[in-house]
Amino acid sequence: MRLKSLEKNVKKHTKRLEIFFTIFLLRNIFNKSIRRTKHFQEWLIEPMNYVRLLELPITLELLDIKNSDEILDISSPKLLSLYLAHKKNKITISDSNDYFLSDFNIYKNQLPLEFETLIFDATDNKIKDKTFDKIYSVSVMEHIPEDGDVKMLLEIERILKTNGSVVITVPANHQYLEEWVSDKHFYWNTKYQNGKYFYQKRYNKEAFEKLVSKTSLKIDTICYLAEKPIVPPYLTKEGYLFHNFFKINESINALTTKYPILKKTPFIKYFYQRRASLKYHYITADHDDMNIRQLIIKLIH
Repeated sequence: MRLKSLEKNVKKHTKRLEIFFTIFLLRNIFNKSIRRTKHFQEWLIEPMNYVRLLELPITLELLDIKNSDEILDISSPKLLSLYLAHKKNKITISDSNDYFLSDFNIYKNQLPLEFETLIFDATDNKIKDKTFDKIYSVSVMEHIPEDGDVKMLLEIERILKTNGSVVITVPANHQYLEEWVSDKHFYWNTKYQNGKYFYQKRYNKEAFEKLVSKTSLKIDTICYLAEKPIVPPYLTKEGYLFHNFFKINESINALTTKYPILKKTPFIKYFYQRRASLKYHYITADHDDMNIRQLIIKLIH
């Protein structure tokens, strides 16, 4: 896919997602059951953050969904799943813990939406072979320590239909690195060494190609979400790669501290981060670009 065409279509998807979540939130703001859910309260302030603003529309574009497709969501952010359910796509929304799916069962009971929910560890054998036409995973694979990413990809290969495709997004860097951090970011993460907890992997092209080579999946498309850096990225003493997202959050926190009413103002974080995304983000196919932050890849069976 040509970069110009991708950028054009991503803008269209972004607009469609904006229209969808605006209508969804405003239409249901007086529904107590929906309004009290964790997802709704988060989306009301920040439906897509700085990283997701392009990551989700790119994922949607690369998926190239057809009406008959059986789709599996193995993602951390769930807004895209709700959007696809609203579009009448056949989607199964999964997570490793019911805590993250309980909101969606409320939406299913309260709204004219049809979808399945599934408690599913992306490295187990719970799903039958060749079940899904399309699978997408946003911000999951990188958080599985050791060879968990290999196991997850092998599981995706097993449950993906012949001629099916999967879109995966992971953090990226011009060279592979792992972020080990001083605070336990995930309740389930017990991988610990040298006084720090495993947080995530940042892949470069070579590292992900090596991962894919352990399966029969083939690379169809690779693109990167890059940013013009506000400050040169560096590893903090806590172990995180400090880049624009952290700097933008610092600015938002300073603003909401000065004007506390903004903390609960609908869409305030979204508009601030959208403006930052327009200023700093760009899509590239150059894996040698020093500014790449996310890798988005489409694999075919």
